[in-house]
Amino acid sequence: MVSNTKEVKARDFDIVRSAEEKRELSFSDDICIGCGICEKMCPVEAIELGDIGAIIRTGADKSKIEVDENKCVLCGMCSAGCPVDALDLKIDDVSIKTMDVYPKYLCSAEIDDDTCIYCQACETACPREAITVARELPDRSKLVTGEIEIDKDTCINCGVCEEMCPADAITIDHKLPTSDDPTVASDINVDTDKCVYCLVCKKACPVDAIKASCRICSNGDYDLNPEDFKIKGRSFIDDDQCVNCG
Repeated sequence: MVSNTKEVKARDFDIVRSAEEKRELSFSDDICIGCGICEKMCPVEAIELGDIGAIIRTGADKSKIEVDENKCVLCGMCSAGCPVDALDLKIDDVSIKTMDVYPKYLCSAEIDDDTCIYCQACETACPREAITVARELPDRSKLVTGEIEIDKDTCINCGVCEEMCPADAITIDHKLPTSDDPTVASDINVDTDKCVYCLVCKKACPVDAIKASCRICSNGDYDLNPEDFKIKGRSFIDDDQCVNCG
């Protein structure tokens, strides 16, 4: 007499059916990277990929994939295609990954440096940290130039410019009185390596102590050499870590 048994556990699961041969599909949620290959390969649409981002952000007690037992025929396509072996189908306790009759997921990955803009999105998205993007940013001084000067005799060291500077280029050092030196003194400085000559400080200064001008900026000229602001870099894929999940 043929008997069928099923058992589905919490996040990791095992689906077992027994007939002339015993088939068991197991899933390890902690190994799964949520690539969705199993969902695309399933011939009966029994697998549904969850919202991986929401699961990771909220820590929801939910499996990364859901398998509809009523649809699943335990064909093993998901197991054969899973690049990280999170899904494993066993026939009579033998994994199909050791069987030559089952297909193997073969793929390769490469980065076209001619079209890559080095945005680092792939590096951020890779679940195996197999991609490294090293980029060389252009010299800021070639993108925006200007002049800035603070009249320290007029400046009242109110700190408005320091607080409003979007580039954190302005610092005010306050010297508080001590028993040895009762004087109060302050000094204000502009880090020209950070300054973008946006003129926010000039407009905000209540005593007009800041003189500044921008020569190449949003309100200035656009006579820039394209090569000067081109982002360059290199990208690498670690073949030992990459599972070609796409």
